[in-house]
Amino acid sequence: MPKNIDALIALAVKSAEGARVHSRKWTPGEDAFLTANLGKLTDAEIGKALGRTQIGVHLRWSRDLQLSSPSKAADVLTAHQAARMLGIDGHKIAHWVDQGFIPGRLMAGGRKIRLIYRKVFTAWVLDHDHWMYFDIAKVQDEELKKSLIEEAKLWGDEWWDTPRVAKHHKVHVGDVKRYIQHGRIKATQISYSYGGRHPNPSWKLWFVLRSEATRKGLKFVVRRHKK
Repeated sequence: MPKNIDALIALAVKSAEGARVHSRKWTPGEDAFLTANLGKLTDAEIGKALGRTQIGVHLRWSRDLQLSSPSKAADVLTAHQAARMLGIDGHKIAHWVDQGFIPGRLMAGGRKIRLIYRKVFTAWVLDHDHWMYFDIAKVQDEELKKSLIEEAKLWGDEWWDTPRVAKHHKVHVGDVKRYIQHGRIKATQISYSYGGRHPNPSWKLWFVLRSEATRKGLKFVVRRHKK
């Protein structure tokens, strides 16, 4: 079997143009199985399950059924497409899919393409608990950004990182972290690192709701810091 299977398939498609490859007729059940597993299984795996060749399976979905490639289907996004929508690095989304933070899956084959259903991704993005992981102002997709702005207005709150809390109270970041550690400020530590390169929990940032950071009665007793 040639190493470049894509080239082999392309050659087979070209040679089949204008003429049908005579083989046993595809059944509705086989078409349903192919459609349901396209992108979840490789063409070779689908062919093995149905007793057909890899090229025969590829021709069936691409030429006869005219189905979209798994990575180009209207209802899915690749990790890199999702990252461009949010204006962040593609490796972050890929890592989060691998960790199960964003529901998704690997496309069948060895290309390491992560697929996310659009509706699932939109729901994930609009969840307030995930707004610590990206900056709404940097979102590139206009429709998604509009939805986020509307949702933010309805929520009426926002996440502040510890430097912003410190700046608001005119204290050191260490003072804010100390208050978090002592339970004087309610805070949330992100569950997943931004790029997956720092699995150590000490690298995972803390965030505080603005309503908590600005609540009445919150005052800092500042420690002296060595210069």
